[in-house]
Amino acid sequence: MRRAERATIVLASHEPMTLDLATSTIRISGQAGRADDDASALTEAARDGDLGASPVPAVDGNADQGRYGRGPEQGVCAGADEQVSDETGGAQRLSLGALIGAHGRLWAGAVGISVLATSLGLALTALSGWLIVRSSVEEYIMYLLVAIVGVRAFGIGRSVATYAEQLLTHHAAFRTIDDLRLRLWRAIAARGTGSRRLLEGGAPLDYLVTQADELRDQLPRVVTPVISGVAVLLGATLTTWLVTPEFTVQVGVSLSATMALGAVLVATVERGGDVARVAGRSHLIRGSASLNAAAADLRGNGVAAAAVDQLDELNRKQAAAERRATRGTGLGTAAVTAGTGLLAVLVAVSDPSVGAERASVIALLCLALGESLAAWVSAVHRVPSVRSLLQSLGSVLGPFPQTAWGVGAPNGPVNSVTLEKVTARYPHTARPAVAEVDAVARTGCWLFLDGPSGSGKSTLLSAVMGALPLSGGTIWAETSPITTFAEKEWRSRVAWCPQDAYVFDSTLRGNLLLSRPAAQAPDDAALRRVLERVGLTVLLDALPDGLDTRVGAGGRALSGGERQRLAVARALLTRADVLLLDEPTAHLDAPTADAMMEDLRTAAHDKVVILVSHRHNDRRPEDQVVRLS
Repeated sequence: MRRAERATIVLASHEPMTLDLATSTIRISGQAGRADDDASALTEAARDGDLGASPVPAVDGNADQGRYGRGPEQGVCAGADEQVSDETGGAQRLSLGALIGAHGRLWAGAVGISVLATSLGLALTALSGWLIVRSSVEEYIMYLLVAIVGVRAFGIGRSVATYAEQLLTHHAAFRTIDDLRLRLWRAIAARGTGSRRLLEGGAPLDYLVTQADELRDQLPRVVTPVISGVAVLLGATLTTWLVTPEFTVQVGVSLSATMALGAVLVATVERGGDVARVAGRSHLIRGSASLNAAAADLRGNGVAAAAVDQLDELNRKQAAAERRATRGTGLGTAAVTAGTGLLAVLVAVSDPSVGAERASVIALLCLALGESLAAWVSAVHRVPSVRSLLQSLGSVLGPFPQTAWGVGAPNGPVNSVTLEKVTARYPHTARPAVAEVDAVARTGCWLFLDGPSGSGKSTLLSAVMGALPLSGGTIWAETSPITTFAEKEWRSRVAWCPQDAYVFDSTLRGNLLLSRPAAQAPDDAALRRVLERVGLTVLLDALPDGLDTRVGAGGRALSGGERQRLAVARALLTRADVLLLDEPTAHLDAPTADAMMEDLRTAAHDKVVILVSHRHNDRRPEDQVVRLS
């Protein structure tokens, strides 16, 4: 409050303790006609197409992360280069061989056809050189017919093989990355709330889209050129030995030196530019996601321009890295072109005893090798960026602590959940998030979790869900530990409603139907009943399109209380026996919060409820309260 002496402070709050600090208070009402106003706003927004802006919701409504995980991000892109392995205990090494091994036949075919296409191109050029020289002295064309037919065959074969190689290589790349993307998605989903660092900012978008797409683009430019380049070099050396043994050492050594020189020049000039370019894209994606999530706060505090400048600076750094990488690649290509050109000249003039026909074959063969060797040099300079991508994505696929589930199922409804000496910690944290918690939640007797931010309230909910394995103690469902059940069986008995549950850019119906599989979808009557149970009947009746009314991205056409009630309704529709509520009345004024809790009491009278809340008014004498510190 010392700042109040130097600044005018305007607070928007429902909290009585906060309001007591104010010099003057303005109470704004407007509940009368609220449903009509909401219905009008929803209809106009849907008609005007103003439901597309997508505010990014918070990942989790708890500050435990600041204490036991990564703290608040500094700037719009802080932490973009951190690995999830910091949280999982070391990244699983995702090797290139393991990645493409699942589609090894496709990649082997792509490499084989690539070598064939390149060989046909080299044969076309070499034979054309022989034909040109020979036709200048040959009197009868009949002696050239075989060569003429060969040129045509090699030309057609090269075109067909090149097309097939491109088709098969890209097919293999897409299949490989599709499988990898599914593995990444399953790994992220399997961690759930047990790995908050993985879920924050734009990390999932970066892993699933940016890095996966980058690896997809790199694979065809690395796998086939590296292998086919070496194969073609060996083939050219063997051809030289068969045609002009005198030039075998000269050609083999010169081509090898040209490839090595090109690779060294690329590495020297680009100075890790391709790796920096790939990392820069990740920074930009995560930075853009952070900037979008914080846009309202940044504008409100007048620092939006500074945040955008940070993003622009990242963009400039990425552009500089791309220029370095491009210069390096260009210089490497120039070195290969110069080397093969010089070798062709030397072959043509170094030994007059070699006939012009044979010399022309080797000279033009060396010139034709330029494209393949340049692709090899470019592929070699991309290897570090591929390695960095594999390391980054491997951190997501690496091992992480998981609950050891059984194979059983609860016998009948779950009417009680008991926490016995429950201790849970996030991976690689010095202290447990919660330690030796004892509590009981029963049907009709709610369990309240109270405590300051960072005390582990949401962590305890994650443990009850089974998303975070226990490091000590037991969670019982009736008389059985939850770990004796199959994961699917226990998860079907638990419904979680986070503090900022996400509302999708769809209709009321669409958001509610997410609660069950399509085969078990509730009918309209069931949807209306659950909306009535959470106190949304007035709003529903006022909407012209009823359940088919669109709510906008993030539920922006609904008030905060209505979004929260919708999330609770979705949880109730799951038919779960255990209901986990994380601050369901956060950001609501006292009358609205009281009304919502009364509705919740009625709607969840037959549920086991564990509630995170600081509000004393929500408690009843029969409820149990556990205060975490």
